Amino acid sequence: MRELDLLSDQAVLVSDLVAGGAAERAGILPDDLVVMAAGRIIAGTDDLHRVLASLPMGSDVVLLIVRSGQMREVTVRPQV
Repeated sequence: MRELDLLSDQAVLVSDLVAGGAAERAGILPDDLVVMAAGRIIAGTDDLHRVLASLPMGSDVVLLIVRSGQMREVTVRPQV
């Protein structure tokens, strides 16, 4: 991850998606790496769960992901 100048050596690897779920609708794909959520560094699945749980119900969340070596922002709009 150092070759991407990331602040952390860890991220969350997306291994599977819920068909029709918020992540899939936002364009997240298997093998994407989630490195930030709502402006906070994500070092593991526990971090990601904590950040998502701290957000108001139904609010959009901006994720910074790495796909094929390129960083991009993705906005996920949860279903309520």
